Amino acid sequence: MQDAEREKKNTLREKSKFETVLTNINDAVVLTDMQGVVVAVNKTFEKVFKRAAKDIINRPFDAFIELIKNSFVHPAAANLSAKNNGGANQPPTNFADKINDGEVETPEKWFRKAFSSYAILEKELTLNRPLTEYGIVAGPAKPTFKLFTTPAWSIEMTMMGRIWVFSDISNQKELEKARLEFVSLTSHQLRTPSSGIKAFLELILGGDAGPLTETQTDYLNEIYQSNERMIELVEALLNVSKIESGRLVLEPRPVDLIKLSEEVIEEVMPLIKERKQKFEFIKPAESPRAALDARLIFQVISNLLTNASKYNSEGGSIVLQISKETNEILFRVSDNGWGIPKHQQDKIFTKFFRGDNVVMRQTVGSGLGLYIVKQIVEMSGGRVWFESEENKGTTFYFTLPFALQPISPKIKK
Repeated sequence: MQDAEREKKNTLREKSKFETVLTNINDAVVLTDMQGVVVAVNKTFEKVFKRAAKDIINRPFDAFIELIKNSFVHPAAANLSAKNNGGANQPPTNFADKINDGEVETPEKWFRKAFSSYAILEKELTLNRPLTEYGIVAGPAKPTFKLFTTPAWSIEMTMMGRIWVFSDISNQKELEKARLEFVSLTSHQLRTPSSGIKAFLELILGGDAGPLTETQTDYLNEIYQSNERMIELVEALLNVSKIESGRLVLEPRPVDLIKLSEEVIEEVMPLIKERKQKFEFIKPAESPRAALDARLIFQVISNLLTNASKYNSEGGSIVLQISKETNEILFRVSDNGWGIPKHQQDKIFTKFFRGDNVVMRQTVGSGLGLYIVKQIVEMSGGRVWFESEENKGTTFYFTLPFALQPISPKIKK
């Protein structure tokens, strides 16, 4: 009897804790049971959705979905966050058509899928009106929310239903927008003088301003290389800004990938020769045809080849290989250089990351290149991954969509 009384008290205590948290949390929270019936909401939910708790509690899941559909902007509600949507960087241009064609997952489908899942899921939603406090508009005209949903488990670890948490991330979005605008503006402002410096240095080094002593030439070459690093950093920052703001637009055209690769090799070869490294290009007899943005794929190959040279010893080896797989084109860039420390390999595609072994050798770099590579490849419909062992070398792989007809060499008649 005492055990039953103690258990009852513990249950009431836990319920009281839950209700206290639910009441005081700033996020809008909904709890649904295993049948999808709404069993609890908090005060923030009532404010955000302008719906009294008594009007939604004990209502079926369809009523919850209808409330979501009527509260949030349709396109934003139907698009998963960038983390879940395969890297899509722009909303559909004709959203209604894409829903009718089945290309876009509607809010109703997403919520029903989430309800029947055991997974922890998240997506972004845009409210279709401003939030108001005592009749006063608070925040942006259409606030952005991050929806986080997870299964609700009992003490006995049986699933009781699902918790839905709506967090207002409008301020973070505004701060991120301001940061991206600052980076973009600063980068544009730096690009013009850097390009001017480069042009005049090339004139001076070319003898247009008169003969130079050996010492003067050495100093000017040092300035030129430093300015090149500045230009590289500015371009990287501009690309990151475009990617994160969704302004990096693909312009696919038919591309001869062997020819494109040879143009990259020509650009990177001075660095490879300077470091006395061996280079091999393995290619198929015919260049695979692909509709891609040549400018961006050039950047991907260039970045990987440059890294293979920079993070390698003098006299090291580099291989670029292109092969045609069943449904895709596979690129492989390998070196026998410094490799990536095992404990840091999960960070390799994050912004501004540089391995300990690279920093220790004081090798110049921005830490943005591989982040940009991953974004471009995934935006192009491909995949990127790597294999690496410290002090033995690294191999980067990336794939691109494969078109059926190869580009055959043109024969002059």
